[in-house]
Amino acid sequence: MFRERLTWLRVFHLGSDVVALVVALVVVAFLRGQVGAWWPFDVVPGQQILQKVAVSDQLSLTWMLVPAWLVVLGWRGRYRRLPLGADSARWMSLLWSSLLAMLAFVGLVFLLRVDTVSRTVVTGFALGAIPALWVSQRIALAVARRFGHSLRLRVIGPSSDAAPLFDALASHPEWGVQIIGRDDVPGPGVADDVDEVVVVGSLPSADLAALAASCEEVGVPLSVQANFLGTRIARASVRDLDGTALLTFTTTPTRSAELAVKRVLDIVGACLGLVVSAPLFALLAVLVRLDDGGPVFYVQERVGRYGRRFRMLKLRTMGVGADAQRAALAGQSDVEGPAFKMDNDPRITRVGRFLRRSSLDELPQLVHVLRGDMSLVGPRPPLPEEVDQYARWQRRRLSMRPGLTGLWQVTARDEPDVARWIALDLQYIDQWSLAGDIQLLLRTVPAVISGRGAR
Repeated sequence: MFRERLTWLRVFHLGSDVVALVVALVVVAFLRGQVGAWWPFDVVPGQQILQKVAVSDQLSLTWMLVPAWLVVLGWRGRYRRLPLGADSARWMSLLWSSLLAMLAFVGLVFLLRVDTVSRTVVTGFALGAIPALWVSQRIALAVARRFGHSLRLRVIGPSSDAAPLFDALASHPEWGVQIIGRDDVPGPGVADDVDEVVVVGSLPSADLAALAASCEEVGVPLSVQANFLGTRIARASVRDLDGTALLTFTTTPTRSAELAVKRVLDIVGACLGLVVSAPLFALLAVLVRLDDGGPVFYVQERVGRYGRRFRMLKLRTMGVGADAQRAALAGQSDVEGPAFKMDNDPRITRVGRFLRRSSLDELPQLVHVLRGDMSLVGPRPPLPEEVDQYARWQRRRLSMRPGLTGLWQVTARDEPDVARWIALDLQYIDQWSLAGDIQLLLRTVPAVISGRGAR
């Protein structure tokens, strides 16, 4: 019943968003029509900056604009979890959602060749949708608090384990949950006269089985807190494997829809990158070859997701036989930890120094992104000998597909401590989102141009 209540709250929130977006579009379209009717200024004689547009044509776009916004909002989790109120993070989330929705709408207009779209209306709607959605959120919360029916809950388990649940319920009165009582262990009649029983912490298997039978007997739902194993980072999810129910614990992102979009972006980005950079790639290949007559590519074994190894391509930046000289330079590394980085490395060629400074030596790795060995954004793929020196907690950075760029590349590229790099990679994994990937890609451009920390 608790899940049903949350579902209805989310449906109501979705409905209020639909109304808010339609109202925002009507207001923006009406204002645009009025402005176009009296705008007196010309760019050139006889050609106005803002020409009059038909309001009806703009309102007919409702079937495209509103769904585009709703899809992006749902994709970004607005309806997966209840709104937490208005703060700077919520405003920023709405801003990003409107930006992404506008980009999606523009792409849809281009594909469908719609020629009645006013750019002013679309831009105004994207801006107007932000306060409209904020108001929608506040209305949804107010209605939920005013008309929500109480859900009677009995909690079984130690008070220390129940504290986070009680805190969450106290923070969300709109959920309408009433705690009937809490018991350390289940007793007779524990499932009577309640809407749901929740188990927190761990119970002996015999007690849990008896409680499940008691709830089943009277038809009361039983929920069991998923962190009974005491995990700190891993999140739990339930899967059905052809009739076998599995409770899965994972520390990596599990939002399958967003991960699928991430893979699509990888493929599209790699294809575009390879096509656009083809002339530059050919020129760089010639320069590498002419510099010392050695091969164009450098092939090196790297470690990918969950320890899978692959042979990674780079444009060669060091002289032939550079690997054999590494042992002699081992004591001159400028970083602390298993990785080897050295300023003014004597093995780097003249062209190679430019390639490393500009990160152009990594262009061939777009092929690995296309093949699925790598992603555009993710932890950098380490060498096998580096992984052999990892502490056990550091191996978790291998739980996500490695990338061309990542969090530490744009925030701590010149950081000498490898443990700090790995900590940033783990932070990226724990806080992963598609919007975060897009931000990191945008932040990579100035980081590469500045050349800070490149070796």
